[in-house]
This record gives sequence, C-alpha cells and structure tokens, in this order.
Amino acid sequence: MVNISPRKKVARTQLKSERDQREEQIQAALLAVDQGRFKSLRAAAEHHHVPYKTLYNRKQGKKSRSEAFQDLQILSPGTEDVLVQHIRKQADFGFPVTPKELRQLAEQLLRQQTNNNDAQLGLNWVSAFKQRHPGLRGYYSRIMDVQRVLAGDPAVVEAYFDLLEQTIAEYNIVPQNIYNMDETGFLIGQSQARSIIIPKEDGKRRRFRSHPGTRETITVIECIGARGTPPLPMVIYRGKNHIQGWYRDHLEAKDWTFATSPNGWTDNDLGLEWLKDCFNKHTQQKAQGNYRLLILDGHGSHVTLEFIQQAWDFRIICLCLPPHATHLLQPLNVSIFGPLQNAFTAEVDKFAGANLSIGKKDFLKMYVKARRVITGSAATKAFKDVGIDTVINREKVLRHMPAWHRDSTPPSSAPQPEDTPTPSTSEEAKKLMAQLLSTLHQRQEEEQASLAYSHRQQRMWTKKFEKFVDRLFNQQVIDQARIQELTAAHANKRNALPGDMNRLSQARVLHQSDLPRLIAQQEEQARKEAEKLACKARGKQRAKSMQGKRQATGQEQASVALTGPNGSARVSRIR
Repeated sequence: MVNISPRKKVARTQLKSERDQREEQIQAALLAVDQGRFKSLRAAAEHHHVPYKTLYNRKQGKKSRSEAFQDLQILSPGTEDVLVQHIRKQADFGFPVTPKELRQLAEQLLRQQTNNNDAQLGLNWVSAFKQRHPGLRGYYSRIMDVQRVLAGDPAVVEAYFDLLEQTIAEYNIVPQNIYNMDETGFLIGQSQARSIIIPKEDGKRRRFRSHPGTRETITVIECIGARGTPPLPMVIYRGKNHIQGWYRDHLEAKDWTFATSPNGWTDNDLGLEWLKDCFNKHTQQKAQGNYRLLILDGHGSHVTLEFIQQAWDFRIICLCLPPHATHLLQPLNVSIFGPLQNAFTAEVDKFAGANLSIGKKDFLKMYVKARRVITGSAATKAFKDVGIDTVINREKVLRHMPAWHRDSTPPSSAPQPEDTPTPSTSEEAKKLMAQLLSTLHQRQEEEQASLAYSHRQQRMWTKKFEKFVDRLFNQQVIDQARIQELTAAHANKRNALPGDMNRLSQARVLHQSDLPRLIAQQEEQARKEAEKLACKARGKQRAKSMQGKRQATGQEQASVALTGPNGSARVSRIR
C-alpha cells in the first residue's frame, strides 16, 4: 500500500469535505427549483452559492462527480451495498469484519461476476471503499501503549549496545551463534485486538469480537537464531499430569518438548529443563565448541544462579536485556510474536465464526499451523530490526526513540489527521432523499412534473432496481461463502475420542518422541481393560443363563410330582 504523508491525508480530507458540502448545496438548489420556490435556476444558484453552469448541467441530467466515477468502480454500487449490509450484520453478531476478510469476500464476488478466478482488487480498495461509505469506520486497538516507547531512555539503550559489542568481541561470537529466547502465553480460544470494520454509529457499542474458548493459559517458550532454522519450542500446559487428548496431533509437532505446571506458566525448573533439553540439544552441534550468545529478558526463571551456571558449562553467554525495553531490543517481541499471535488468532477465529468451542485438545493443531510464520528468514529479519547483524547497528533502534533526536529534529507543527474530524453526511443524504421522494409523489398527483424531473426520476428508480438485482445475486454468493467457511471449520474441528482423558504420564517434561510409546501403552491397557470387562460381562451372562435353565428344570420336576401315572391329579391330605 502506498504511504501517504500526514499533510496529504489532511489535504485530502479537507478536499473531500468541501466536495461533500458543495454537493449538498447543489442537491438543495435542485430540490428548491423542483418545488417551485425560485423563479429561475440563476436565482436558486445565487441563493445556494453554487455555480449557475453546474446547476444548469445537473438539471439537464449531467451526473455528479461521485456518480460519474461509479462506472469506473470495479464493483457495482449494488454489490458494495451488499458488502455494507454484511458488515453491519456481522457487527451485530459480534464478529466484526477485518479488512483482510472484507477484501477476500469482495474478490470472491468479483470473480463470481466476471467468471475470472484470477481477478483481484487494487491495493487501496479497502481504503477507497470506506471513503465511499462514510457510515463505516475502521478501528484498531493497539496492543502496546505508545507511552512505553516514549519512556525509553537512549542512555540505557546505548549502554546495552556497548555491552553487546564488548561481549561479542571478547568471546568471538559469530552471528550464527546468537539467539534470543522468551515465553509467550496463549489464552485457549481467546482472540485478540484486530483491525475491524463496523457501522460508524455503533463504534463504542460493537467494538468487540466473540471468542469460543476459555481463559486458561498455555505458555510456549520460543527461541530464534540470527541465522538459520530456529530451535524447537517447549509447550507448557496447566495441570499435574499429561493427558492423552492433548497430543492427538503430536506427529505434526515433531521433536517438540511438552511440560506441565500448576498455573500453565514457566518456572525455574522448567527454564532449566528448556536450556538442557531444547536449546543446548538443538544448537550444540552447530556451534562446534564455540561460544553461543543467548539474549533474554529479566524473568526470574531465566536469571537464576543455576540457570546461568548451567549455561556457562555449555559455553553459553547469557545477556540480559534492560528492563522495560523488550519492545525495542528483543527480536521476538519486535518482529515475531506479533505475526505469531495474529496467525494463532486467525486459527481461533475460524472456530469462532462457526460457533465451535475450543479446548486444550485443539491447541496443538492450531499452534502448529500458526508457528509456520517463524522461518529462518523471519528470524534473521527480527535480529536486523533490533540492530543485530553482521555489524551492530544501534541507530536502527535509537532513531525510533524521540528523545534521541529531540534536539536535532524539531517536532512537526503540521496538523495530524485526528485534528480534522471526518464529516458524517449519511443522515443528511437520507433526509434529502426522503424530501425528493415526497416531492415526486406530489408532482405525480398534480401532473406538473417537468420533463427533466421525469428523467431524474427514471434514473433514480433504475439505479434502485439495479441495486436490488445486485443484492439478490451477491447475497447468494455471500451465503454460499459462509456455508463453505462453516463446513471447513467443522471438518477441521476434532471431536472428543475415547481415551482423550487418559493420563499419559506424571512426569513434568515429555519429549515428542516419548508420546507414541506412552499412547501405545495407554491404548494397550485400555484394550486389556475392555477385554476384561467384556469377559466379565460374558461370565455374568452365562451365569444368568444357567440360573434360568435350573429354574425351568425345577418347575418341570414339580409339575411331574403333582400328577399321577395316568395324568390324574394327586392330592395330599394333611391329617
């Protein structure tokens, strides 16, 4: 998307405001002439402060600027009206549409209309769409407060880079042996703040998205390297035991490590286990005996004496980031965790849109897909974004800190886009349309409508009919797309299976290679228990059958004893 400076944005906003105001004046003048309130067009033009020639051309049927450009739109006005209604409906249901989803749906409509599966919209189509429909507005909830950036101290950052350069030089550390680790938490089924498009008048009331899961946390310890494939993660579940249902999709998480903790967070023991079983195991051979640099934050589980000592024994140098500066200096925070959370949220939203619940058994499958954003090239870029490359580039970070160049660069006095409120003219347009329809009915009853007015009436109702046809066609396309989305979500949803709640192990840490053996043992044990129960049930059935036979035999013998040789009844008298 083309970047536009703040001044140009303000200028465009002001120009659009002036055009909208001028169009309102022209429509008011035309309405006044049609109602007979002025004797001539010139008098109406002077009264409403519009050019006479413009008013004359409009009276003769010339289109307005916005109407003239409608033929150049890639989607018809009727199609865009269907999209607007879809946005409003999704906002009502608590699933507001994101710009990406809007583009995908619009391109699907375009391909349906043109029978061209390669048809695409322009880069700025979403922005232009919102400008054409002032009743919609985009919102975005920022994850990080900008005040945290402004609070950064350049002196602290300078000192960190001095220490970084000194450490790299002292231990002769090459870029392929520089790593960064940190943990990130995921709320099961919990979405996050995303860019959405909703009706403008409902901005405060509907600025939310429904989510299908609980608020239970699963922690993942991730690590990336400045060069090459990143080490594999450790997934930490909340609980005391590993449950079989959590690992139905473990084959997609090959060589991962899994752990449990009482609250689903990392602790000192798990941090040490990660250092031994995850990091050192996957990077030791690549280092070939050279020192490795591990950049980490000041979390308690990362800076224990045992952790630092074990790292030193592995020839790993731990460099702790300055407090409250991870958003500036930590590669994972700057460039990885954002796309990772977005990818995971996209997987969650697939279930949310289909009203499907999410539990621990679904996390692994979703996270494996989301983690595809962590590639070697993405990791290399993340380190470059924080100034760590073949040559340390501290200006890469410092130039984003206003306090660093406050004296050399004066603050801009240009007005920002937020200083100029966006005009809202949709309600005024509705009132003008209502007045126009009222005048039309009066003229029809009085049979005094002029020929020019009849042409305007014909164009108006023709447009309404075209929009009606577009709505009928495009609404079917949207409904079909929604059905396909729900079908795909239900197909990907893994239902509960027998044995999902079986306890695999009480060990705190498990490796993915241990899971097939443990699952096989559980399945074998479950099979034996099932056979035992079946054998017990068959024994009960045989005992019940034998008891029935004995009762039947006893009844027959009693019947023979009560009859004589010739079948006559025998009667015993009691004396």
